[in-house]
Amino acid sequence: MPIVLPLFAKAFLTLFVVIDPVGLAPLYLALVSDRTEAEQSQIATRAVVVSAAILLAFGLTGAYVLHNLGISLQAFQITAGVLLFKIALDMIFVQREFDKE
Repeated sequence: MPIVLPLFAKAFLTLFVVIDPVGLAPLYLALVSDRTEAEQSQIATRAVVVSAAILLAFGLTGAYVLHNLGISLQAFQITAGVLLFKIALDMIFVQREFDKE
C-alpha cells in the first residue's frame, strides 16, 4: 500500500502538467463567455469526457503501439526531450516576421 501513494502522486502531477488546467482556463472562458450557464456546463463536461477517453486510450494502448512499431520507451523519452528542447530554443530565439507592405 505505501507504494501506491507516490505512484498516484507522480501520475497526478504528470497529468496536471500535461493538461494544464490553469493555462486553459482563460481559453475556456474566452470561448464560452457568450453562452448560457447550462451550455457552459455541457461544454465543460463534454471536454472532460473526451479528454479522459483520449488519455485512457493512449494510456492503455500506448505501450502496445510503441512495441509493435519497434520503439523502446527510452528512445521515445529521448526523442520527446529533444523535441521539447527544440521548441524551447525556438521560443527563446524567436524570429519575428514583419509585413513588408
